[in-house]
Amino acid sequence: QVEDGTAYIVMEYVPNALDRLLASQRRLSPRRATEIAAQICQGLAHAHESGVVHRDIKPANILLTANGDVKISDFGIARALASSTRSRGTSAMGTPYYMAPEQWNEGNVDGRADIYSLGILLYEMLTGAVPFQASTIQAIYVQHQNAPVPDIPRNLNVPSALEDAIKKALAKRSDLRFQSTDDMRESLIGSGDRRSRTIPVSVGSGSRG
Repeated sequence: QVEDGTAYIVMEYVPNALDRLLASQRRLSPRRATEIAAQICQGLAHAHESGVVHRDIKPANILLTANGDVKISDFGIARALASSTRSRGTSAMGTPYYMAPEQWNEGNVDGRADIYSLGILLYEMLTGAVPFQASTIQAIYVQHQNAPVPDIPRNLNVPSALEDAIKKALAKRSDLRFQSTDDMRESLIGSGDRRSRTIPVSVGSGSRG
């Protein structure tokens, strides 16, 4: 925008980001985490329809408005889905804890890589930690390539369908994940209607699953 001969950029002010919210609350309720993830799915759907893969979905890049709307920021390492960019890239780019296996391997990257990263993010929102952790980047790489997704602790009362959706999003092979963010969103919306994985508790025992 230009005013009085001076060019400047006008940007919306968004007061919070998901990384700060998680730092203060550690983890979110299944309902809130699902609402955020479903909105991210909608935003990514628009990007993918426009031929763009974000490639760096993580808490710091998810902005939260005062009324609870979600915005995806920082498309700095996004990649166009043109056929020329589906071949091997020149370098692996992204944030190690959130990178899909194919990003590490500099292989074919499409919207399903964002779905994987969103699965990591959703797991973190529910548990307070990412599923794959290690002291070195190489060890993190090995976990993304080979390690199964850790089960979510039962005492967090996460619906079984929601955990199943996360594990599908985190399939090592992209053809075994949700094939679109619309598919993932539908699964997330429906996940709240099913029972949680909890340990049966006897009446009056005072214990929790």
